Amino acid sequence: MNYSFGNAQHIGARSSQQDAFGFSNPFDTEFVRHGGLLAALADGMGGLSHGDEASRVALTTFLSAYKRKTPEESVGAALERSLLEANTAVCGLAGRRNASGQLGTTFVAAVLHEGGLQWVSAGDSGLFLYRGGEFIPINVPHTYAQDLDARAAAGDISPDAALADPQRDALTSFLGLPAIARIDRSVRPLPVGPADDIVLASDGLFKTLSPAEMARAMTGTLQQRCEALVRAVVERRSEHQDNVTVLALAARAETTLPATVRAAPDGPRSARWPWALAAALVLAITAAVGATSLIYCCVPPIAMPEAPSAPSLPPVKKEVKKR
Repeated sequence: MNYSFGNAQHIGARSSQQDAFGFSNPFDTEFVRHGGLLAALADGMGGLSHGDEASRVALTTFLSAYKRKTPEESVGAALERSLLEANTAVCGLAGRRNASGQLGTTFVAAVLHEGGLQWVSAGDSGLFLYRGGEFIPINVPHTYAQDLDARAAAGDISPDAALADPQRDALTSFLGLPAIARIDRSVRPLPVGPADDIVLASDGLFKTLSPAEMARAMTGTLQQRCEALVRAVVERRSEHQDNVTVLALAARAETTLPATVRAAPDGPRSARWPWALAAALVLAITAAVGATSLIYCCVPPIAMPEAPSAPSLPPVKKEVKKR
């Protein structure tokens, strides 16, 4: 089966980049046969210490763990095992930094395999299916908003009170605690077709752009779509814009963009050719994987003055297994 992928990232108005992302090796045909193509994204928690370290440790540990998948292990089991290993690694980092309970990261990972999508997540990083011109949320965000809305639906509190709660966006699950409070994962593969796009994003995307604004960016190749989504966020010029990272997968072959481009660190950046499992990481570990592993998108720097934010995407009902 043919696969395509894309990615783009911007620091926003933050002082540091706390998002980390990576792919499995799409050119390892033997592994792809049973492990599919993996995309993973970690968003370090900016309100806690060492968020950038937490996201990198979670990502590198997860990628290494998933790479150990054997043909006998199911994709779903490998995803959950890898998430648990990533959590253990983040907890270890917290212990070494004397920051237990004060260090964490969200995490979402998705695998395309034999025409089906499987995933695992903890936190509020998003996984979407782009189909027929619409963005469909796939994973359930682990925020207090889910609890508030459930209480409102049960009549325990009013809908207005649920929407007005100041802790509405607080995370109810993330990596960095001894036990992951909530894990969202696929029960069975979700069928996807060649016209479908799978999009993973940190909340810097969908808390800035509306679903309609996101959909307007979805033209061209997967790589062009990722870059257009990030560019649309940057062009909103929000004074408090969070880091934004967008990854995309598709079960189709595409012609890639020209590889001869120059680095543009102030614009959306991308890693189009992950020659090794962790080679698509973008952050301080670039030097560790080698300069040929990363190609940066040539996009002019964009200033970031103040602008209002757009509404978040609504939740979607689906069958999931949590623990």
